[in-house]
Amino acid sequence: MFVMGQAGRKISAARKEKNMTQMELADRLGISFQAVSNWERGMSMPDISKLPELSELLGLSIDELLGKSSDLVKGILTEGEKEYLEQIEETPQSLKVLAEDLTEVAPILKPKQIEETFDKTRKKLDLSELEEIFPFLGSGFCDKIFLECLEREEIEQIQRIVPFASRELIDETIKVQIVEENLMEELLPFASRSVLDQLFRECLEKEKFGQLEELVVFVSREEADRAFQKLLQEGRPLERFFPFVSRELIDETIRAQFAKGDIMEEMLPFASRQAIDDLSEQTYGEKGIGGLDDFLPFISREKLRQIAELEYRKNGLQHFAEIAPFLEKDYLRQVAAEVLKESGFCNLDAILPFLGGKTPVFQKNQEE
Repeated sequence: MFVMGQAGRKISAARKEKNMTQMELADRLGISFQAVSNWERGMSMPDISKLPELSELLGLSIDELLGKSSDLVKGILTEGEKEYLEQIEETPQSLKVLAEDLTEVAPILKPKQIEETFDKTRKKLDLSELEEIFPFLGSGFCDKIFLECLEREEIEQIQRIVPFASRELIDETIKVQIVEENLMEELLPFASRSVLDQLFRECLEKEKFGQLEELVVFVSREEADRAFQKLLQEGRPLERFFPFVSRELIDETIRAQFAKGDIMEEMLPFASRQAIDDLSEQTYGEKGIGGLDDFLPFISREKLRQIAELEYRKNGLQHFAEIAPFLEKDYLRQVAAEVLKESGFCNLDAILPFLGGKTPVFQKNQEE
């Protein structure tokens, strides 16, 4: 693709060589001086229709202006796009060369010129060879390609063109697919939130649970919460919903389950730190260290240390091996130093594997 900054510098240098202001050049071309300014700053490129006149005014060839030669540009300027395109052989090699040329010059072509050239290349080439041109195509033209691929059930081609199709078309396509129970997940990231929320509600009402799991990734938090509560009441699987439900609802659910003595372990990674800490503290008070297994990976550092200090004062290191992997090494070393001072090296077995490095424990042992 043309380097706009390089072309802009050439235009600027040639204009100054001709002793013209941006306004004078703009007046002669019948455009705004802002357009000339944008060219020279590399923000945009001259339209193809302005190239011959610009070339003459600046005393540069079109190839010099663009920084490279383009048969497509020359053909459009001398013969017109339709006549030029008709002359090109419809062989894969010829069309590939044309596609590469189109990719280079697309920024200076008009939309219709791009689309007519694109149509020519599509006769023998796969969309994978034309992807760089998609951003220069109009949404209506991309919609046409999308529908053609959809009709032929060309999944890979649909995935390539869908980011450039109109949201309205994608929304309508998803609606139809939901009814036919043939939803393409690849379309969902490009649909509108309002349509996805509506379809999600309809799937919930009709108990289309498989489609609910596909849609929940893209719907609003409010809709995900509503579905979660309904499915929870009905005792249905919820794992797929955890990452998309509000933390407040997760906390509320975990606290309610905890009160009944039946907590879903899979939900814990999605709960707030405060909820985890509160329930951990309560569990420790009721069951001791042994009851914390499910909570340990998620308890805050501060809360875990509080529990560890309580445990040490109550039971020494008797059960410390269960929580030691989750405690900071610096804290464990402090505990080890205290134990060593009070009762000797032999009582460190519970935490010794977790101390790591050269600790005060070993240093003291070496000195003795």
